Amino acid sequence: MRRNEKLKLSPLDVQQTWPPATLVARKRLQAGHASVDGLFESLWAVRQHEIDTTGKVKGAFKKQSDLLRAAIVMAGATVDAVLKALVAEGLPALLDAGHNPSDRKMRSWAKRLVSSPNAGAAIINAYVGQLGNGSLQSTEDVRRVRDALGIKPEGVFSDDAIDFLKPFFRARNQVVHELDWKTPTGKRAPERRHRGPTQVRNDCQLAIEIAEDFVLATEDLLPTVLLAPAKRRRVSRSSRERRSLGES
Repeated sequence: MRRNEKLKLSPLDVQQTWPPATLVARKRLQAGHASVDGLFESLWAVRQHEIDTTGKVKGAFKKQSDLLRAAIVMAGATVDAVLKALVAEGLPALLDAGHNPSDRKMRSWAKRLVSSPNAGAAIINAYVGQLGNGSLQSTEDVRRVRDALGIKPEGVFSDDAIDFLKPFFRARNQVVHELDWKTPTGKRAPERRHRGPTQVRNDCQLAIEIAEDFVLATEDLLPTVLLAPAKRRRVSRSSRERRSLGES
């Protein structure tokens, strides 16, 4: 990394209006993207001040690692918030429209609630509540939401492509649950994990991209009548697409 290179996420997909079923998800995506970029901006400013004050570069990078950790946590929170919004609002819209999720749990919920006076609504509410319960912070959770929404497990949504998130979720959980402290071995004093700026930016970018991909894929599945008057312009998911296809 150069002297004090400014980290920045790639821009989000741009569109004029959003369908109601993904409105909350898109607002959360925008907010999370802005927060991560804001932390990167703060990181640059704090480091630049220290460089200007002391003339030292190495120390400036090491001392501000907590801002990188905060970016990891915020990106993870964005994935969690976006997927939960899609489950809460996008999934009911899809189910009401007759869309079939590829999740067997939906059928088990249907059997359990089939005797309800308002079986259709009860099934959907119970299923959505179960799916969105707890924190969505693992590749297994991401696959579970993918299957519930009925998104085909191919391309950027294949199991292999989703597994690229494992290092990000591992880092997020290390920061949240362990304050990024390494487990001490032998007589060595405890120390915190090193977080490289470029790697953190790339991991956060991947997390934000998967959240955005979920929004776009859900909108593609919504019936046309529910999309109007939305006008989408899809942007390239080149980094994730190349990884999912095994390209460099």
